[in-house]
Amino acid sequence: MYGNFDSTLSFLPGTNVLVMGGPLVSQTSADLSLVVRIEVQLVDAGGTVVEHCNGDGRGFSPAPDPGSHWVMAKSTNKVSSGQTVTGHGTAFDHNGDKVADWRAQVAIA
Repeated sequence: MYGNFDSTLSFLPGTNVLVMGGPLVSQTSADLSLVVRIEVQLVDAGGTVVEHCNGDGRGFSPAPDPGSHWVMAKSTNKVSSGQTVTGHGTAFDHNGDKVADWRAQVAIA
């Protein structure tokens, strides 16, 4: 299984609620039976974690390519429109074991 981020993350109009999401893709038939918890960190250009978010126990299931789409929202004033950050996502199974890990440069719109 692997995940990724949408190329652009955006705020809900008129709010400070940042919507984060991307595909979660299964690579084996065993992946299809998993329900995972996703944690996300947004890291600035200096390497500092500026925001952290998790699925609050809400599970996401992968799907064959192009994958299912996971989405989370976070109220924040630590990132702003026009900023580019590195997104770091991690998926954990029901035992808390890491099953996928991904990073990507993402723009905040």
